[in-house]
Amino acid sequence: AAGSSDAEVAPQENATPFTPFEDEKELALKEAQEAIEQVKKTDRAVELTPRRAFLRRLQHQLIEEHQLLSFSVGDK
Repeated sequence: AAGSSDAEVAPQENATPFTPFEDEKELALKEAQEAIEQVKKTDRAVELTPRRAFLRRLQHQLIEEHQLLSFSVGDK
């Protein structure tokens, strides 16, 4: 309808359907991998986006696999 703010979304051809959690997990791991590469290039710490505990744990595991240190900051 004219003046309507509805948006239409169509699936990408050959796209793998992800749940919101899978998307968030993929983003968290990608962010950690990019941080690993940056730390190895610059030898400087990188701060990651705040994440839920389960995703932080996956990030910590990935970082540890690359023989780097990681820690969480905050009250949760």
